[in-house]
Amino acid sequence: GRSEAAVAEHRLCVTASVMLYWVAVSLVPVWNKRVMHATRFPYPIATAMIQLGTVASVLFLSSIVQHYWLDSLLAGSLFG
Repeated sequence: GRSEAAVAEHRLCVTASVMLYWVAVSLVPVWNKRVMHATRFPYPIATAMIQLGTVASVLFLSSIVQHYWLDSLLAGSLFG
């Protein structure tokens, strides 16, 4: 099958993804406690919308970067 370098790279990517997910999930309650204080920002639905919109935007931009920039580096041209 796969070379040892490819397996090691895959393990590193999976580990980094899990760690990033863990940190992000851990920070959400802290963020909500600080932002959703009734006297500062009494709109919990708006906070949820902002969080989901931010996540969607980051994923959209990372998908564009992956498909157009990283794939073009691997294929040798922008249109592969």
